[in-house]
Amino acid sequence: MFNFGLEDHEWRVYGKPDGDEWASLSTIAPSRNFEEVLEQVEMDTHEVIWVT
Repeated sequence: MFNFGLEDHEWRVYGKPDGDEWASLSTIAPSRNFEEVLEQVEMDTHEVIWVT
């Protein structure tokens, strides 16, 4: 499960890897441009979001 959030004028991706607490995913860099963050989620080179 993941979510997008805007913090300090930067879009971030949050996940719940170990329970109930949302945490910013360190493998996806924050950006002021939402499209850049969305593109990183779609590519997900570290297989954090789309596990195969």
